[in-house]
Amino acid sequence: MEVVTILCYWVGTTSNGQDGINYSKAPRRAINVNRRIQFDELVDRIYLATSFDKQHHRINLICRYPSVGIGNVVKYIPLPIKDNDDVGIMFDVLRVYQEVSNIDLFRG
Repeated sequence: MEVVTILCYWVGTTSNGQDGINYSKAPRRAINVNRRIQFDELVDRIYLATSFDKQHHRINLICRYPSVGIGNVVKYIPLPIKDNDDVGIMFDVLRVYQEVSNIDLFRG
């Protein structure tokens, strides 16, 4: 089982800076998840980490996804996480970019 750290951000805002998408606050929580986690389980884990009530708050997940641009400059783009395919793409970052050690998830 390969465990991956996800840094969870909420109670802030996203902005587009020099490196692409950023969050205005530091991560509020870090959770470790199995790399093979499915979307529904990931959402449940995020609800537990944030203490948001599922009945009253809808969480939209946004991954800070690296994208290589002109001159091999990495900029981060928002990748909405809405299903199992998106979760798989999110974890592919760790395989493609060896220097990335965790995943950033913003509450949208």
